[in-house]
Amino acid sequence: MEFVLYSLENCPFCKHFRRIFLRSVPDGKIVMLDGHSDSIWIEKDLHYVPTVIALEKGKEVDRLEAVKLVGIRYPVWLDWFAKYSRPDKNAQ
Repeated sequence: MEFVLYSLENCPFCKHFRRIFLRSVPDGKIVMLDGHSDSIWIEKDLHYVPTVIALEKGKEVDRLEAVKLVGIRYPVWLDWFAKYSRPDKNAQ
């Protein structure tokens, strides 16, 4: 599973969440957007940042978007991330 964080450099919610993201996913990818006019906003259908997109084999399987004027709260991140970081109980 690959995780990509979409973020703005000067967004206070993004700055705070980048630290959390990198602690949880040290090999995660961070895409810094140039602003709301960045073509990635439309391409990825982003509404708010920070947004984390989970990819499997290059295809989006899920995303966690910030809540307007709140960002991504740590407990929400932990719950969402746990779905993908738990080892598969059926794997042998």
